[in-house]
Amino acid sequence: MNLLSKKSILAIACALALGACGSSGSSSNLSVQPEAPKPQAPQQPQEPTPKPQEPAPKPQEPAPKPQEPAPKPQEPAPKPQEPAPKPQEPAPKPQEPAPKPQEPAPKPQEPAPKPQEPAPKPQEPAPKPQEPAPKPQEPNPGAGQTFGQVLGQTFVQGGAGAKGPEWMVRTHNGNDQHNGALISIQNDTGIVNGGRSAANQDFESFMIDGKQILLLGRARDKNSGGITLRRIGAEDFPNGGFNPKDTNNPGWMGSIGRSASYGEFSAIRYGVYTDANNVSHLFVHGKPASYMRGSGRYEYTGSAVHGKDGVYSGLRNAVTAVVDFDNKTVDVSIALPKQGELTIDPLKFGGSISGNTFSGKQNGVETRGGFFGYDDMGGVYNVLDGAHKGYNGVFGTTEGKRLP
Repeated sequence: MNLLSKKSILAIACALALGACGSSGSSSNLSVQPEAPKPQAPQQPQEPTPKPQEPAPKPQEPAPKPQEPAPKPQEPAPKPQEPAPKPQEPAPKPQEPAPKPQEPAPKPQEPAPKPQEPAPKPQEPAPKPQEPAPKPQEPNPGAGQTFGQVLGQTFVQGGAGAKGPEWMVRTHNGNDQHNGALISIQNDTGIVNGGRSAANQDFESFMIDGKQILLLGRARDKNSGGITLRRIGAEDFPNGGFNPKDTNNPGWMGSIGRSASYGEFSAIRYGVYTDANNVSHLFVHGKPASYMRGSGRYEYTGSAVHGKDGVYSGLRNAVTAVVDFDNKTVDVSIALPKQGELTIDPLKFGGSISGNTFSGKQNGVETRGGFFGYDDMGGVYNVLDGAHKGYNGVFGTTEGKRLP
């Protein structure tokens, strides 16, 4: 039973009490008012009595209303609980970028094998220098080398019949052995070949590209006196094969014939011949010296064949050389022809004496040569730098006066 029903019962009880009091006050007039039940009619005011009871419960209604807002603050209470798990969500988010740095970790492992790839690449060019390695084995006689490489194979030293390891071979099986140089230049390509064969052991003839060429072996050459430097001609090829690039300038050769002054250039032959294939053949050929002076300075004089690109000039009496046997040096000077009215400085070079040979590189010129017979000297040269770069040639000299 609630509070409202209790109040209603209380109101009814009060109404009954009031009715009882009314009836007792009018008991003296019972005779006049026989109708007793009429005073009950005014019980109608009891109706308004319960009406104020109705507003009584109204204030009770707002009482529970404040109870309703009580749970409302409880509702926002769980709301802060909702954002509580939200910070838990970003908590795993930093865990996600944690594996991301693990992903770039294997990336530096990928470039690690990449430097291993370029490692075999330098191994590829390694076999390339092995290709030119067999080339120096071919040119005897045969394929291309540099001029300096072929020059180093000339005036061969040592071996049986040599006086020492630094001397050119002079005899073989009791017979005279000829030595010197044969260098062939392909002027169109610049390829240089070289090599002497056993066939080149006759002093008065020589084999060039399979063809025999006489080395001042004709009678008129043998009987001529003095230093000889002349053009090569068809008569110098006894078996045919004379086929020069330029018939007007096929080449030159030099030596000396028999004369009263026998001995000058008697042990050496030198020259240049350019064939129809534009190959220039440079040669020095002679009997190696068996004796070398031990002291003193001597002047040697002679001639040279000088040129390039298959075009050569004979320079008579243009060579002067000073040989210092004390210091074992050779200094060569070649007077070059004028260019019009312009005088050209002489070409100067030299080398050091070793046994009965000499070699060196001076003033941009490389040279190699030897001593022949008693008084003769000759060699080959190649200009590497300077105003005469690209020129080459041969020279021959004989001993002259002694210098102070």
